[in-house]
Amino acid sequence: MSSPHPGRNHRAPNVGVSTNQPLRDRILAGLIDQGHGREACAAYLGLNDEQLMSRIVHLDLPTPADRPMRVGHGAHAWDVTAIRQLIDLWIRDLTTSRIAAHLSRSPSGVRSKARWLGLYKRARNGLLDLLPLFPGIDIEPRRHQLVWTDDLERWLADRWFSFQHHKAIARDLSDKLGFEVSPTAIASKAHRLELPKRDSDFLLQDYRQEYRARHARLLPRMIERRCKIRGRLFWSTGATFTSDEAKAQSSYRTLCAGISDHAMTAVH
Repeated sequence: MSSPHPGRNHRAPNVGVSTNQPLRDRILAGLIDQGHGREACAAYLGLNDEQLMSRIVHLDLPTPADRPMRVGHGAHAWDVTAIRQLIDLWIRDLTTSRIAAHLSRSPSGVRSKARWLGLYKRARNGLLDLLPLFPGIDIEPRRHQLVWTDDLERWLADRWFSFQHHKAIARDLSDKLGFEVSPTAIASKAHRLELPKRDSDFLLQDYRQEYRARHARLLPRMIERRCKIRGRLFWSTGATFTSDEAKAQSSYRTLCAGISDHAMTAVH
């Protein structure tokens, strides 16, 4: 598969975005570095032209060439939706094999497309099942595999704050998706989202939204955040923008070890 920019070989992005920048900015830098045009960059990132150019100016990146986007043809061509899903799953740090299974592609095909897009390299020992980058992408679960989107996590958080029992949440989500979701999966996801512990005496079997306001005093006031390091949603009582999951990773600890306590304010 040839690069959209003739004669340019794949390499790590070098147009001014560091590895500590938000992942969407690293994706944009990689697309530009690979020679993708303005229309393609906007389409692949789910942005309009104004949003794209605003981000490019903010990051002081080169302006992509203003040319029509190349559209593949054939039974196995990559359309915009498939490319956005690939980017989404790549940022969630799914393994290449799992991405291939989601997209009904071969692992080699996924790797080739990732190089063509200029996607950043990922450490194999850091691959996790994380969140989508683009909330608008609704990825259909394959083989009854649960894929957590932003909307689905907000759905879970709403029921959690409304004091529905996690077993009942699992039951309702199973009905919603058409396959079984275990209570353990719900409890685990709630923990990763950093949702608060609840008094078991107040838990309900049925979802009643009014309970969220009625028993708000029983829970700390929490705000939805998006982690600056991992790009996923979590709920926090403070002003932090770094999730506990990100703080536990070795790359984050290495970053913290090299900067002062004063500078850490910007990271959090």
